[in-house]
Amino acid sequence: MHGRYRIEQIEQDQGLNAEQSYFMSPFINILPFESPHFADCQTELKVLASGSAEGINFTFRGSPQHELCLDITADLASYPQSHWQSHCERFPRFFEQLLARFQQVEQDVARLLAEPAALAATTSTRAIAS
Repeated sequence: MHGRYRIEQIEQDQGLNAEQSYFMSPFINILPFESPHFADCQTELKVLASGSAEGINFTFRGSPQHELCLDITADLASYPQSHWQSHCERFPRFFEQLLARFQQVEQDVARLLAEPAALAATTSTRAIAS
C-alpha cells in the first residue's frame, strides 16, 4: 500500500521520465471501500491514468458487507498467454493458502489471549549489555 505515497511521487523521487512510468510489477492496490453507486443513474468508467502498469495488477476492494472483491488485470504484451493462464489457474489455491495462514495466526493469538500462562511461556526477557 502506498499510504498516500502516489506513483507520480515515487517516479519523481526515482528520477524516472514518462517512458519509464509504472516500473513496478506486480502492482497491488488495496481499496478498503466499495465502488460508488448512484441511484437511478447509468455510469461509464473512463480511466484517466496512463493505463495499467506493465505486468500484473491486483486490486482488492472491500465492501460494507465485509466482502472482498479482487480484480486482476495484466498487460498481455508483457506475458505470453500461457504464462498469464498459468497465473490464473494457480492464484485461487495460493489465495486459499494465504488466508489459511492468516486464520491460523488469528487462532494462535486468540489462544494466547485466552490463556495468560501460554502467553507468559512464549515471552522471554534478555539483558542488554551496556
